[in-house]
Parts: sequence; C-alpha cells; structure tokens
Amino acid sequence: MSAGLLNLHSQRLYRLTSLNGEPHPVLDDIYDSFDSAWNDASSWWMNHGHTAQEAIPIGVEVSTRSGRWRTLQYPCQQEGRAVLFPQQPARKKRSKA
Repeated sequence: MSAGLLNLHSQRLYRLTSLNGEPHPVLDDIYDSFDSAWNDASSWWMNHGHTAQEAIPIGVEVSTRSGRWRTLQYPCQQEGRAVLFPQQPARKKRSKA
C-alpha cells in the first residue's frame, strides 16, 4: 500500500446528518474536521432565520477505519460531542443493618 493511500485511509472525515440519521439533504458534504463541519451547520442554521438558543437538528458523524460512520453529535444535542460511554458516579454499597 502506498504512503498516500495509507494516509487517506487513516484520515478521519466528517459529515452532517439530518434528524433521521441520513446524510443531510442540503449540507451533504465531506469535511476534514469536526469544527469545519459544525461551523458550516451552525452558519446554515443561523442564515435560515434561527437563533443560537435553538437546538440545531443536525448531527455530525466521523468515518471509521473500516469505512463506516460513527455519530459524534446527535441532532438537537445542545452542547459538545456525544458521550459514547458516559462516566457514572460509583454507587455506594448499602451496609447491611
């Protein structure tokens, strides 16, 4: 495998999705970073008369090495990227009385 092809396969790509999880019908493009994808989504949203306080119904996915897509941010998620494995506080064990 050539070095260029190896770099192409190891580079992460990003795309925007609609509420149903499919590629966004208008913003169907490939981006080189999460930030560039999200900036495009939020600019498009604001240019269509919405406010920054409204949840944006656009998700962001990242490519995997196997060629599949994994969700980083779900549509209408208010802040930041999805937490795939949220940390739960350790539960205290009940003492036997």
